[in-house]
Amino acid sequence: MSSLSPRKDTHEARTSTREYVQTMDDAQARLALITQYHRVRLLGATVGGLLLFLGLLLVNVRNPQNAVDSFIWNLFVTERESWANKPIEIFTSGFNTLPDWAYAVVAIVIIGLWRRSWLPLVTIGLTMLLSSGAMVLVKNILDRQRPPLVDRLVHETTFSFPSGHSTGIAALCVSIFLACYVVLNRRARWILGILLGLLMLAVACSRLYVGVHWGSDVLAGLTLGTTTACLVYAIFPAGLVKQSPTIYTKV
Repeated sequence: MSSLSPRKDTHEARTSTREYVQTMDDAQARLALITQYHRVRLLGATVGGLLLFLGLLLVNVRNPQNAVDSFIWNLFVTERESWANKPIEIFTSGFNTLPDWAYAVVAIVIIGLWRRSWLPLVTIGLTMLLSSGAMVLVKNILDRQRPPLVDRLVHETTFSFPSGHSTGIAALCVSIFLACYVVLNRRARWILGILLGLLMLAVACSRLYVGVHWGSDVLAGLTLGTTTACLVYAIFPAGLVKQSPTIYTKV
């Protein structure tokens, strides 16, 4: 009987190994399915965002001085309060190009260490780079003039469409949300998403308040930044899933 024990142990070991390999194969298949699921959703969001941006671009090419933009601009400018002017000027200047990149670097370091991954460097960095490049390109091609100089609270020299501040904050916030998505539960995702969304809205509205953009400028900027982030994560969807087979109970 004792002579058969090694054979039995070997058989059990082989069975255990096959079961482990099967488990790992199932986990990898599950990982591929989840990854593809996120890619499809992000590509859909990218296409939708691109269509919206092109629609706004077409409107501005055909009618740069449209009634909707004029109404929104007048609404913000005429409702100014003198006590709020300086704080909003300071707030909006805190999201210029250099501060945005500083925030991006901080986010990359913190999220990268938190997730123990280099992917945030690629996804957040690439999102900021591509959105900034696209924004500058469209600005210089369209050459849309800003609102009247006399009503501006801050000095700007570049063209108006799309808003660089709105583009930058959307790219930053959406890429941060997507980078954190995998390590947060559903409740935390909602909280983070709402907070980042409010920040995006505040920056966009601040550009209208200081009188340097039309409404379609900031909407186009938010759309461009968001679309770029979705595109980057559609290219690198692995950043949205955990690599451990133990977490594949939920998408």
